[in-house]
Amino acid sequence: MALMQKVRLRFFGLLLGLVTVSFVTGCVRPYSTAPVQKPTEPNLASAHVQITGITEETLEAVATCTQTADSLPMSSLEEEPVYSVDIQQTLLLFPLHTGTAWVYEYSAYSGEERSVWQIVDTVVETHYDAGCFSARIERKSILIEGRAGNYYLDIPQAGNYWYVLKGTKVFRFLESPVLEQIDQAWLEFILPFPQSCWYPDAMRRLAGDGELIIGCRSVEKHFKQILPTGDTVDCTQLSSPSQKGDILLIFCDGVGIVGGSSEGLDSSHYYVFELTAYIIQ
Repeated sequence: MALMQKVRLRFFGLLLGLVTVSFVTGCVRPYSTAPVQKPTEPNLASAHVQITGITEETLEAVATCTQTADSLPMSSLEEEPVYSVDIQQTLLLFPLHTGTAWVYEYSAYSGEERSVWQIVDTVVETHYDAGCFSARIERKSILIEGRAGNYYLDIPQAGNYWYVLKGTKVFRFLESPVLEQIDQAWLEFILPFPQSCWYPDAMRRLAGDGELIIGCRSVEKHFKQILPTGDTVDCTQLSSPSQKGDILLIFCDGVGIVGGSSEGLDSSHYYVFELTAYIIQ
């Protein structure tokens, strides 16, 4: 009996140690350099971050790396579902597992006016049903500089949104997804990225008009990017013209969206956002 108790204690100690090491290696320390300037494309190397009090304990750990092993969430003992090969490969490129979080600094410009928000996107739950993987993302947004107003091109709103993976396609829903209507949803990504452009908007996509240009998302370039962790990763810059102006997104393999920008047609209304901290589960 005493021997069994010792074995259990040693096993628990080993498990706790592994969890602690896993979390520490995933920590990211925030950094700051010069303030964000108007770029032609997002520049992570010049990112600036101020982690505020809106984040909960887990997300505070992303920025401060101070969370202890006792406060870490315990892994579920439930058996993981067996995902299709396409879903597994897509999740390797775009990690949407519960607990994954991204912290962004979002700057909006309107003429001489500039306001800055901190955005925290966290995967709070996932499901696998009928061959589709869905992840609910909770967004927290707080104004940390300037003022909010409808004169900006776009401002980040707190709330929930969903990603649904069907094969190599990543759909985005602003309301709880209905899988039967997935082909009518916004098609955020196709992973790996195709050589030809695709239409995120379902109406344009279903129209099948190859002459359309507005709204067609395509790869501009592939490159290596140094992230806030100091890691160098493979990234892709995507571009799609819209009626509001050109929209740029930067996606990095194994991390997700790390930056983006949109410049209005009059060049005075635009936004820039950049990843400043993250934790991948």
